[in-house]
Amino acid sequence: MCRFVSRQGFEPDAVLEPTYGSGGFLLAGIDAFSRLKKIYGVEYHKEYDWTAKAALTQRLAAYARPPEVRLHRGDIFRHGFDPGFFAVENLLILGNPPWVTNSELSSIKSDNVPPKSNFRGLSGIDALTGASNFDISEGIISGLLGAFSHMQGMLAMLCKRTVARNIVRDLPASGYLAHDLQVAPVDARKEFGRSVDAVLFACRLGKRPPRHTCRVVGLESPRTAGSFGWVRGRFVSDVSAYSRYSHLDGRSHLEWRSGIKHDCAPVLEMASKGGRIYNGLGGRVDIEGDCIYPLVKGSMIGKMCIESTPGRLLVTQRHPSEETGRLAALPRTWRYLLSHEKAMNGRKSAVYGRRRFSMFGVGEYSFMPYKVAVCGMRGGPVFSVCAPAGGRPAMLDDTCYFLGFKERDDAVFAASVLGTGASAGLLRSLSFAGSKRQYTKAVLERLDLRRAAAGTGFAEIRKVWRDRGFDGRGLDRQGYERFRRNLGRCVDGTFRARRQGAKVQRR
Repeated sequence: MCRFVSRQGFEPDAVLEPTYGSGGFLLAGIDAFSRLKKIYGVEYHKEYDWTAKAALTQRLAAYARPPEVRLHRGDIFRHGFDPGFFAVENLLILGNPPWVTNSELSSIKSDNVPPKSNFRGLSGIDALTGASNFDISEGIISGLLGAFSHMQGMLAMLCKRTVARNIVRDLPASGYLAHDLQVAPVDARKEFGRSVDAVLFACRLGKRPPRHTCRVVGLESPRTAGSFGWVRGRFVSDVSAYSRYSHLDGRSHLEWRSGIKHDCAPVLEMASKGGRIYNGLGGRVDIEGDCIYPLVKGSMIGKMCIESTPGRLLVTQRHPSEETGRLAALPRTWRYLLSHEKAMNGRKSAVYGRRRFSMFGVGEYSFMPYKVAVCGMRGGPVFSVCAPAGGRPAMLDDTCYFLGFKERDDAVFAASVLGTGASAGLLRSLSFAGSKRQYTKAVLERLDLRRAAAGTGFAEIRKVWRDRGFDGRGLDRQGYERFRRNLGRCVDGTFRARRQGAKVQRR
């Protein structure tokens, strides 16, 4: 890490480590940088604190003019830095903050967590379903940038790749003065025995115009392997690829919806075998069919058209506010739910704080006959048309996002446009491989489907069909042109199909 800093031509006068542990990085800084005048560190754990102080005392004993050292035992999130101590020309902030989330620390009742706040200013369901959970290292790095980015210096921190990405994403809103952003992949298993996608995140600090794109480089080589960050006010994962497909980056006129979330798969998810239905516990289920729907899971997305599935889902509501007590009118279904009430009530998610047997991510859109679906957790992207099975619309699990359609033809044409090289290229340039959810609602809704369809001829649609092994029987150029015209008639994020020859009612 210190070699990486030295190759940047940066020679620090002071080193700051926010969580110094046993002092390894501070000792490395003493060995690597001959101009050091000051060393500053903060550490929460008492046992590490004394180890580090002893090691530094021993290392500096031979120095005729050792650097001034200030080591503090305390909470980095509540520590007050002395501005006068850092009145130097070049400050280096380095270290390896804890690779743990705030919720993980809270679960073990640690008091070494950031003050309670909505860290990213999230609202609504994002805050409820985990998007507000963040790595402690992200809070530490962000806080250090807030305190020191106005000074001449450099920051070099080991962290998860997602943390570095989030820091870069939030830079324009934060106002931090950071430029020459770089990430260098680190073999965490080799270096730390951890199976984590880790990087060294580095940036220069000081009063220069900030640059919000980040280069991907090697630890031992300055050659740029790619870059991500902000381009004309849009956050992208691949600056080079984005330049080829940026004309499709806009706003989706159709609303992408998420699949159903319930957090009780053993009870609510079922499988049809030999004409009988079994739940995830292996028990046979004998209930009315009124609330049983075909279930397509994200792992099934792949074929151009999915017309059958062994999966079944017990859907308790048509919208989140619907009263579930109405299910008592279905005696076998009601008895089944009551027999598993303990498991249903044991669900952890805060979205279930309203009524028993509730679901989330369900609405009238869930019951659209045809859905164009993508699994957010798989690469690709790959889009499948999910057709009704047994006369009932297929439901999707919460790893999926979808667009709903009333007509099969429209769903097939939409999936085909989404499957073109340009559409896939844009989505890949906006998403980050290795993320838990590579394709999120926010990413999908940046693809302007109207613009993509306008630039896609019928010959290219047929090529998508050939590549996917789909015969396209019954679909023709006229149908595709009608689909493209109807894309311009979206209302409230819903596709409004107007069939050929349909009359417009005038008031």
